[in-house]
Amino acid sequence: MIIETANEAFIGTNADGLIADWNPQAETIFGWTAVEARGRRLGDVLIASGYRDAHVHGVEHFLAAAQGSPLHRPFELVAIHRDGHEFPVEATVWAIGVEDAGSLNAFVRDISERPRAE
Repeated sequence: MIIETANEAFIGTNADGLIADWNPQAETIFGWTAVEARGRRLGDVLIASGYRDAHVHGVEHFLAAAQGSPLHRPFELVAIHRDGHEFPVEATVWAIGVEDAGSLNAFVRDISERPRAE
């Protein structure tokens, strides 16, 4: 219930790197319904094309080493909406079962309004 009503997008991937969880806020932020997003690669749905190689490399390193800069602390990246427009987001990522090539989970928020507010 908490994830379904969260103000941030919640996205979870399975051990194969496919989207397994996608809450209503993820639908709002990224424009994909949960049915459309589930079963697709995270990078194909959320990461702007110019950043996909770095995303894939970062995830591989994170899973292989069970460490990395994104672990448990917010970081910013450029995401893409279903309609094609790019926008900045802040994500906090954690892993479950890293030793067994486990899944990644993330809370993500749209920060495109942040620079104007600051």
